Amino acid sequence: PLRGGKCTAWEGGLRGVAFVSGAGIAPRQRGATAAGIVHTVDVLPTLIAAMGGDAAELAAAGSELDGVSQWLMLSRGAAGARQTVLLEARPGAAQQRE
Repeated sequence: PLRGGKCTAWEGGLRGVAFVSGAGIAPRQRGATAAGIVHTVDVLPTLIAAMGGDAAELAAAGSELDGVSQWLMLSRGAAGARQTVLLEARPGAAQQRE
């Protein structure tokens, strides 16, 4: 089992499993495991990229989305677009994982 549990910054509270399936997945990626960091806010940009769009167009003028597309990692095996993730953002409790 992984260390920690729900509401902790350890892998047991953060890691989850998911799968991606469809015609856009490269044959060599089918059945592969990706070890990149994906955050909840990455889901929208990733789905839009999978459909050939650009999620940046959804952001208000002068701002940007918090999420990044992970489509190339999931579909082609490229490096993940996210290197770190902020886990907690309250005074005195900021934690970051790589």
